[in-house]
Amino acid sequence: MAPPKFDAVSSVPRPQIWWSNAVFFSLVHILAFLGIYYHPPWSVRRETLLLWFLTWQLSDFGVTVGYHRLYSHKAFRATLGVRIVLAILGSAAVQGSIKWWCLRHRLHHRFTDDPVHDPLAHWDGLQPYSDEDTSRGNLFLALLTGGEGNHNFVSVHTGQIAALHSFPHDFRSGPSLYDWDPSKWIILGLQKLGLVTALRRAREGDLVEAVQYMRRKEMLGELEAEEDETWEGEVWNMTQVEEYVRGKSGRCVLLIHGFAVDGTEYLGEHPGGASILRKYSVNLLADVNEWLKADWAFSGGVNNHSRAARKRMRELRLAKLVD
Repeated sequence: MAPPKFDAVSSVPRPQIWWSNAVFFSLVHILAFLGIYYHPPWSVRRETLLLWFLTWQLSDFGVTVGYHRLYSHKAFRATLGVRIVLAILGSAAVQGSIKWWCLRHRLHHRFTDDPVHDPLAHWDGLQPYSDEDTSRGNLFLALLTGGEGNHNFVSVHTGQIAALHSFPHDFRSGPSLYDWDPSKWIILGLQKLGLVTALRRAREGDLVEAVQYMRRKEMLGELEAEEDETWEGEVWNMTQVEEYVRGKSGRCVLLIHGFAVDGTEYLGEHPGGASILRKYSVNLLADVNEWLKADWAFSGGVNNHSRAARKRMRELRLAKLVD
């Protein structure tokens, strides 16, 4: 008797519709249009329009400065007073609590929902840092979202299982003086007042290299593969890796694609935090044969890293591994 046949497509469960979110999101916009229809702006008192504008902008900054850059990406540190104010302003945007918002935002970065998420950020604009997907810098969107429209700098989404990120840990949505990013200006102003510290920035060399790469690609078309042609550095076995890790307390060495990579100096820069690097690093308490290899995590299992991240990883390589 022949085995039963299964339809590969039908075996994949259909994604569930988040009805409560869909209904709420739709109703908010329907009610807004009804409000404009029955009470057009010229028929409303100036004080009401001013209150509307201030509520929009302040709640917007509560999300962009607080929920997004401070809490989700930990792009800077803030005093208790600033954190309380940002929490109040962010809650006024009716997007849930900080914990709820950060969880779903990180899931959005982990399991990308492009192109449904922010289609305007993928519709039109510039791609100065990466073309690994359709994300773009868009002045119109930046004006509406307190500076979050410089999408090609902050995040790069793919249609794959994980999201890519160019420089998500940077407190700026755009590094240029000419980028419309009032959220960045607010953070800088708070720093001048001593209310925020530890502003995280992408390395200037990484920004310059990303722009130069895109310009070369625009002129020449597809460029050569990223990977090194020939490794000319050291070649280690696992015993040498163990000796290196034991040589200094606190070293964070990862095994990625056949190389030993020292991520110690990168712990403070890593957008996903230091703990995830420590999780996949060499553990001297375990047997050598039980050491975790970070190939799966680096190449999409945890995050499918961008070209800039892959380049940074190669810079931190110590040695090629042999059995």
